[in-house]
Amino acid sequence: MTVLQGVAGGTHSWTIPTSLYTKIPSAKLLQGTLTIDTYNGATKIGTKSISITVMTNEEVCKPSLSATVVDSNSATITITGDKNKLVKNKSTAKVQITTNAKNSATISIKRVNGQTVTDNTIEIQNTETNVFTIEVTDSRGYSNTVTVTKTMIDYIPLSINANVVRKNPTSSEALLSFSGNYFNSKIGNTTNILQITWKYKLKSATEYSTTKTITPTMTSNTFSGSKASLGSLFNYQNAYDIQITAKDKLTTITTTVTLTRGIPVINWGKDFFNVNGKININGKSLLELVFPIGSTYITQTNTNPKNVLGFGTWERVKGKVLVGLDENDVDFNTIGKTGGSKDMQSHYHDIRFGDLREKGVVISYMGGSEDVLSIDSWSWQKNGKNFKDSGSNLYTGTEGTGSSGNLQPYQVIGYMWIRKS
Repeated sequence: MTVLQGVAGGTHSWTIPTSLYTKIPSAKLLQGTLTIDTYNGATKIGTKSISITVMTNEEVCKPSLSATVVDSNSATITITGDKNKLVKNKSTAKVQITTNAKNSATISIKRVNGQTVTDNTIEIQNTETNVFTIEVTDSRGYSNTVTVTKTMIDYIPLSINANVVRKNPTSSEALLSFSGNYFNSKIGNTTNILQITWKYKLKSATEYSTTKTITPTMTSNTFSGSKASLGSLFNYQNAYDIQITAKDKLTTITTTVTLTRGIPVINWGKDFFNVNGKININGKSLLELVFPIGSTYITQTNTNPKNVLGFGTWERVKGKVLVGLDENDVDFNTIGKTGGSKDMQSHYHDIRFGDLREKGVVISYMGGSEDVLSIDSWSWQKNGKNFKDSGSNLYTGTEGTGSSGNLQPYQVIGYMWIRKS
């Protein structure tokens, strides 16, 4: 409670005591009651109470904040000579936060570039940015923010790709090709320098040869080497590991490639003759000459011929008998034409006297030829078969359901394919 004394009819001011902050360390306002008692001399003659809300002032209460950022990577500091410069992707940015909460509040959150930190110091390794936003928030929810911007050297990380081949299949000479990125400029006051070295060993060995240097071709921030000779050190009957190292003022990277055992184009022995590669005739693969577009391929293995031969688009033929083209037969005069049916063609048979006798039919007749029964407008049934007069001869009912068909004796020999392209 605070007691104020004044003179009747006067104006009185009241400064809210700072001790009230201790009542609200985690809130921005305080609600209370203000009571006014009126006295005449020593005699109390009246009293009045009103509700009041006490608000904290953000500018007075928000936390103080300052920050510094320096490079703490000794390697980059040695190159640049200045801890206040950062080398992109190499420097370690050390952020030091100085902050204080005010008026009984406490610091609740500290962030650097959106990342929450627990201490007053954070180190960001291999930093990619030179702009650091530091933010603190107190227990009342008041915040303060500062941004620190540092000079950054846009260093390009060193990289390398490489491959190695023999000069020809049985050569002992190896040719190395390589390429990569390199920061071809100064790092602070130091000129960046690139060095490419290589060494080799037998695939089965553990020790490498002595290191040799090779000169790259520089283009802006890239380097390369195209089929640079490593000398005739590599017996074609053996495989080798070749280790290539790229080094600049800040980075050393190594890659290892394999030089495979050499394979002769042609080799032979007592019982074999090998061609290691494709056989071409006038620049075209022999197999493509054997299997041109439109050719057939038959096998008992369900494998697309492209997976065997390495070329072509193949279409499988299923459940069909292959027939040669006949320009003079309308059924067979177009490549790709199909026809035929498994179903028997609908048909009927005429009946001879011998047929009737076998069926046990006894008929008396007048007229007709000696072996064909010819009776006008007459038909009957015998054992479920229909017999009828069709003018001059006697016929059975129809047999078969299709329009054509004749399934010849066959043997399924496997999978058939036709090359379409």
